[in-house]
Amino acid sequence: MRGAERRVRTDWRDHPRLVGAVARLEEVRRGRAAVFGFDPAGALAAARANEELGLPGTPTAAVTALMDKAALRARSNGLHATHPVSFARCGRADLIPFITTLIGYPCVIKPRWGADGEGVRLVADPAGARSAARGYPTVTDLLVEEYLVGPELAVATLSREGRHRILGWSRRIPAAGPDLTATGHRLPIALDATAAEAVRSLVRAVLDLAGHRDGPSHTEVVLTPPAAPG
Repeated sequence: MRGAERRVRTDWRDHPRLVGAVARLEEVRRGRAAVFGFDPAGALAAARANEELGLPGTPTAAVTALMDKAALRARSNGLHATHPVSFARCGRADLIPFITTLIGYPCVIKPRWGADGEGVRLVADPAGARSAARGYPTVTDLLVEEYLVGPELAVATLSREGRHRILGWSRRIPAAGPDLTATGHRLPIALDATAAEAVRSLVRAVLDLAGHRDGPSHTEVVLTPPAAPG
């Protein structure tokens, strides 16, 4: 890597080779360094290496929980139990029309694992559900969930030893049509004091629930209107 103090050539996808290469570094032997991954797969490999070497960092279970959208949705629903987000898992594409009917329209279909909006679709009606079903493998692992209406924020956080510092947020700009992949972000975005504190509190609570301890994170939040009383 350009600019690195020291380069170590190894295959980070090979766990024993990665651990062996990192373990030889003096900084690691003294406990003054840790392994860090720049993408979901790299973050998982880094967490496994840190645990085996006894180095600080976010546990493997927490990294997995943050990558598993179904598990994260189930946990985060506990933070707003009075108005949980309806969702269901779907293991076969031909079940999409049935499950979307149960959730209600509009709803969102997304791969259980993945990032950057890949494979995420907005479904507005039964015809859209039938069309979406043709776009996924026959046997799959999807999440079908209620569509939340409101501005979408991408919140950047840096955590250290379980303390989460909110660096800021941007407005996520989704693509037009059923494909919800982000086409860009708008910033700065000003929020009133109440909304800003609610975003900070929610993101910190979700990261705590998942067990995230160290490193950056990216959390997407939808600012829905306040629920009507009664």
